[in-house]
Amino acid sequence: MTRSARLAVAAAVAAAAAAVAPATASAQTFAGGSIGPGARSYTGTSELGFRVAAGRVTVRGAAQIQCRGGRTSEVEGTASGPLNPDGTFRLTFTRRRLQLVTSSRYRRRVLVTGQVRGAEIAGRIEATASGGGVRGCRGAFDFLARSAPALAPDAAPPPGGRTLLGMTSGTRGGPFGLNLRVGPDGRRITHLVTTARNRCRRLRPYQETNYSPPIAIAADGTFRKVERFRVRFSDVTDSVTITTTGRFVAGGATGTWQARTVSRSRRTRRVVDRCGTGRLSWSASVV
Repeated sequence: MTRSARLAVAAAVAAAAAAVAPATASAQTFAGGSIGPGARSYTGTSELGFRVAAGRVTVRGAAQIQCRGGRTSEVEGTASGPLNPDGTFRLTFTRRRLQLVTSSRYRRRVLVTGQVRGAEIAGRIEATASGGGVRGCRGAFDFLARSAPALAPDAAPPPGGRTLLGMTSGTRGGPFGLNLRVGPDGRRITHLVTTARNRCRRLRPYQETNYSPPIAIAADGTFRKVERFRVRFSDVTDSVTITTTGRFVAGGATGTWQARTVSRSRRTRRVVDRCGTGRLSWSASVV
């Protein structure tokens, strides 16, 4: 995929982000998702953000499902529809993609059902996908989303073996969840997933979901992880740096998250673009 193709795709991404932007100041926002059962895999993991206003509910998010041949696939997108009087809803992702698309042959179907219950939403995701190098992808799992947690600043031991669901400070195109799981011994975070909106000098804004490797927890309950990796396109190579910080407090954890990308021409090695999320704050509460 070329840089120019990414620019064209991002135009659709910008329109999708606008579709899920805040419509009214009175809208309720929820974020969360799920962490899959695997000790090392992200299969069955989701990150979801919901906005409820004027009798309608909008969802945007991403999930990892299992495919044939031991592969996995990420399904992402957005949907909007009516909220029933009892708080239930049934939504199917539109064809519009929120992230940069690498194959026009990729197809996915994502159904999100659930119920708004005061300060949380409980529901289920059912997804299938094929094409673009994968086939026979399928997954179904429960999720939970909550309003942004208000946590006390008092330090607390890491909750070993527990899952935490939360929300970042990113609002444009959001809300965005940040979900994590602590290992049984409380010494490391085994899973951490979040999505954020990237702004660039040339490329229109786009969203990306990051699935972090394990993060060590210090003796005082704090943690910090810097991830560095490259994504190669036919015309550019993106060098990505992601910095996650946090500390465990009573009832959950708080911290910061930031992604930065430098795009270099594969022919000249010159920098052709810079993108980033800015420094976001986050908080997550124990499930």
